[in-house]
Amino acid sequence: MANLASILLIENDAALRAVLREGLLVAGHSVQDATNGRLGVNAFRKVPTDLVITDLYMHERDGLEVIEVLRRTHPHVPILAISGASGTMDYLSLAVTLGASRILPKPFTVSTLLEIVIDLLRGTAPQLSASQLPQR
Repeated sequence: MANLASILLIENDAALRAVLREGLLVAGHSVQDATNGRLGVNAFRKVPTDLVITDLYMHERDGLEVIEVLRRTHPHVPILAISGASGTMDYLSLAVTLGASRILPKPFTVSTLLEIVIDLLRGTAPQLSASQLPQR
């Protein structure tokens, strides 16, 4: 099966990263992954991908910083921000403000993730503004 898209997955939780990686691979995507934002940005700089999925709460550069850096250097790459940390809606709202293409609060299913990935790659994912986010 040919790779549909190249995806960078930045997630510090090893178990979740493995599940998401496997789901993306089974769907036909090529996946590179990183355990934190610093490694993720470095990986993207070496080999840019078609899509970035980043957790927001991580050590050594959080997902908000990843979004800021990638928006400055690669403004058109779709970025999906995911988070399950306390204050998730605040983080996700800030992610949208900084330029995340879409957001997804944890927990979520792999099928939900894959639907959003397809929409982002096709350019059909609705863009959210922070004012459209549900309040906590």
